[in-house]
Amino acid sequence: MDNNQNLEYFLNQISGNFTVAEHGVHPDIMQRFISISNKLNKYELGDDEILPLKEKLLDPETSVKVKEKVLAKLATIKNVIAFRIVEAYYQNCSEEEKPFSALAFNQSRHLIENQLTDNNAGLIITGLGGKGRRLRYFFMIVLTSDQELSNAIQRLLTAEVDEILKENNCEIETINYYNSHLSVTALVPLEKNLANIIDDITARCNELINIFLKNFFVTNGFFPSEIMTNEIIDKLRKNKESDNDQYDES
Repeated sequence: MDNNQNLEYFLNQISGNFTVAEHGVHPDIMQRFISISNKLNKYELGDDEILPLKEKLLDPETSVKVKEKVLAKLATIKNVIAFRIVEAYYQNCSEEEKPFSALAFNQSRHLIENQLTDNNAGLIITGLGGKGRRLRYFFMIVLTSDQELSNAIQRLLTAEVDEILKENNCEIETINYYNSHLSVTALVPLEKNLANIIDDITARCNELINIFLKNFFVTNGFFPSEIMTNEIIDKLRKNKESDNDQYDES
């Protein structure tokens, strides 16, 4: 069972509302945040107990490691003051600290929203983030061999991709063409099976110009580097005899 199937199975087994975190975070940073959070004592703090945490967080002498513990702690407190501290830090911290503070910000905001609306919704965080009840995915459909597609063909293919995604209540963000593949970034509803959607896209595109493999790559964890993209394309082309084989590294 690949990671997309794991997510689909998870969503099918539970009920209730969910919020998708807009900000994507690298899995390693996410794991560090979870590890720190799990070691914390979770209890309510009064306003006078929260302010010393703010001072520690803003102290230039405080190490990044300690700041992460403070952020994780503040993110567990159902208190508007704690949320405002995390929010302000997230908005003004260095780029190096941004991913970890984004996790703290998302969790803190989620706790406050649940408290204010009396709604016990779950929070889903992935590497590429999302919006509302949609997850952000990146997928590639690979050409059988390298070739340059004309602007006219690209327009026709874009129309097909856009139509199918809209039919499935998806929101397309980017579509790019290369000699070896086309790549798409889209927001996909939690309940949708993206593998089936990509199969439909590939079939429709092949009706226009029969040049695409049935195999594809999809992830909600990261945007692959150029080196990794080339490795993925090589792997998919070598496996082109396998029907509907998907390569997923989310």
